Amino acid sequence: MISAEPMKAEIVERVRRELPAVLRSGLREPGPLAGLVDAMAALVAPRAALIDGGGSLFEPLTAPERFLPMLARWLGYGYLFVDPEDPRRLLGLPEGFPPGAAQLRLFLAAWPRLHASRGGEGGLRLALEMASGRNGFDLVSDPDRRHVAVRAPSDLAIWESWLRRLIAAERPLHLTWSLSFGAAAGTP
Repeated sequence: MISAEPMKAEIVERVRRELPAVLRSGLREPGPLAGLVDAMAALVAPRAALIDGGGSLFEPLTAPERFLPMLARWLGYGYLFVDPEDPRRLLGLPEGFPPGAAQLRLFLAAWPRLHASRGGEGGLRLALEMASGRNGFDLVSDPDRRHVAVRAPSDLAIWESWLRRLIAAERPLHLTWSLSFGAAAGTP
């Protein structure tokens, strides 16, 4: 988390420099004006520190956890954080991303690779493995390449609803699909 204390001192100094000389002299001693400037700096400093360290907000590995669902929406994974039963309701962590914040960070950090491979069976496998943090997904296409059967590790059955949303969004659009469980478990 970005500290606001150094920023507060900097804001007080900026305000002092901008005040007319007649008011600046009143800041040398404790009083109402000095208290007002301190209160203003205390209110502004946390937001200024956040803006000043803004690059870390957009980096999945350093963004605050509460910011990750918004970052996921910006990268095209917003569907994971929308309640399938009530599309007006947004989900947070871990409800929207059951593998947890650490895996979501890795999933979002892999966005360039995922985006480049999206739309093919390899992209679907990569998305499933990166999102779940597991390997062992078997994808079998029919000879006409119109249907893909996804078999996931059996212990991921607890995430069935989430996996269905992920597959529906990440599969090649021309394919129908099915999901079953029973593949060997593993970690990438």
